[in-house]
Amino acid sequence: MRWLGYIRVNFNVASFTLIEGFSTAANKALALFANYPQHYQGAIIISPALELADTAWHDKINQSLKQNLANRALYLSLGNFAGNRLYFTALQKYVSSASNHSVFEDLSQKNYLSTAVLGFNNAVDHLFADLQIYRL
Repeated sequence: MRWLGYIRVNFNVASFTLIEGFSTAANKALALFANYPQHYQGAIIISPALELADTAWHDKINQSLKQNLANRALYLSLGNFAGNRLYFTALQKYVSSASNHSVFEDLSQKNYLSTAVLGFNNAVDHLFADLQIYRL
């Protein structure tokens, strides 16, 4: 993750870093967010393929998030694959006490492909809701 430091030093970027993922890429994004709290202050996880991961992966993610989710923002949406609901609900229940900056949204009644757009829009609305933009 040395490249993040290089980017922050050499480019005019925000003082926080978000990671985003959709479907199977959302599993990787969620793992990076959970396991590297020093690098990512927020995550937008849309319709992750949670049912593809094994029990050890879920246990590690749950523990990591519960330990280091405070003062970080997480948006996680449920897509319409039925096998994901159990894992989504368990994750929501497990980490709900760890952060008040987390949003879990059920988009399972929406078209799978439209959840990428809907989830991203909803996540940005939530994550930046208290940001004030001032005109000069």
